[in-house]
Amino acid sequence: MKKLTESELKEFNESRIAYFDAKSDLADVTIQLERYKSRKTTLLMDVDLYEDRLRKIQDDIHEKYGDVKVNFSTGELH
Repeated sequence: MKKLTESELKEFNESRIAYFDAKSDLADVTIQLERYKSRKTTLLMDVDLYEDRLRKIQDDIHEKYGDVKVNFSTGELH
């Protein structure tokens, strides 16, 4: 019966383990990227929502008080 040498078997097993570890790491990174993409989409929608809401509030303030600046801490108008 033919058999690999000890060094061939060691090299083969190390390479096999490294290959499967790399595939597993790639899967983990791919999953994380998809989660980040999903989170990014959600955050972009939130930014749009809050931008529209802020713009409406600013328009309402300008309509009611004119061209003023708001002190965000006190609510005073300048």
